[in-house]
Order: sequence, then structure tokens, then C-alpha cells
Amino acid sequence: MARCLPTVVLAVAALVAGDASACAISRPPAIREAREADAVFVGSVTNYRPGDPLAVEVKENISGEAQGKVTVLWRPGLNFGPPLEMKEEHLFAVDRIDGSASTYVVNQRNCEPALVFEKGSFHANAVREMFGLWPEPEAPKKSQPAAAPVPVGPIAGLLLLPLVLAAGAFFLRGKRRKRAYRTEL
Repeated sequence: MARCLPTVVLAVAALVAGDASACAISRPPAIREAREADAVFVGSVTNYRPGDPLAVEVKENISGEAQGKVTVLWRPGLNFGPPLEMKEEHLFAVDRIDGSASTYVVNQRNCEPALVFEKGSFHANAVREMFGLWPEPEAPKKSQPAAAPVPVGPIAGLLLLPLVLAAGAFFLRGKRRKRAYRTEL
């Protein structure tokens, strides 16, 4: 039993460990911060590669003076970076960079997602309503794969703990029986 204890402890630690993050708690987006943004607009991304500045064509200006093509940057070093892809139109709440008329940075606080939402989503409609506009119809959902992977978080790890311990005890009991059988022969 003493020999297997480190293995059991490591197995339980691996199951209980969640995703690594500098934030203790992920908070929902603070949509109320959109009121303080220099510009809020709906636009489509014309070229997108994660890590590069976004070229956005402004389709609807909700607040501020954004118009035409603008450049949107992500704040470096925050916990929530840009998404892997941005195909549809999005609502952006951004701050102006050094008085530039066409370069903005995404409004985002530490440990909170950026104020960039798909057009027609719950959060985008909440921002629209905050500015006295009608909500957009929700965009149709993309088809999901039948069996999406489910991450094992801390609660699931704790639920699996008795199962792991029972399997370890069963394994050890079987080894003791084999040793006892060998010594009798």
C-alpha cells in the first residue's frame, strides 16, 4: 500500500487539476463597461489571424465616432486573448489609442472576457439595449459535433476520487492474494 500511495496521489491530483489560469475565478463580461468605451459599433472583420491587428469594416455605429475601416488591437498580457476565428459580424466596445481616429484597442479588464460579441448574441443585445436600441435576432447556431470533448474540472475530479481509490484497493488486494498463494506453494 505504501508503494502505491504516490501513484494514487498523482492520479488524483491529475484528475482534480483544472485548466491553468492566473485568474482564480472567471467572471462574466462586464457589459456595463461599454458605456465608458470611446466607441461601440457592429462590424465585420476583413482579415483575421490570431495575434495580428483586426481590420474591421464598421457596419453600424452605436456610440462614438467609428466609421469606415478601423484597426482594432487586443490588449497584450490579459488572460482572455482573441478567439481562434471571427467570421460573422461582431459588436465591439473599444477605446481610442492616443487620439487616433481609426485605431482602437478592445475594452477588456483583467480576468474578464473582452467586450467583443457575435452580432445577435445575448451579450451583444444587452449592450444594444443599454444604448436604447432594439436587440438583433439571434444568429443561427452552427452544427456541433455529436460528441464534443468535455474537460474534467475540479468537481468531476472529486467525484472520480472514490472510483480511483476503490480501483487501487482492488488492485492491491489482488496482489496480496497472489503473494499469499506463492508462499503456500
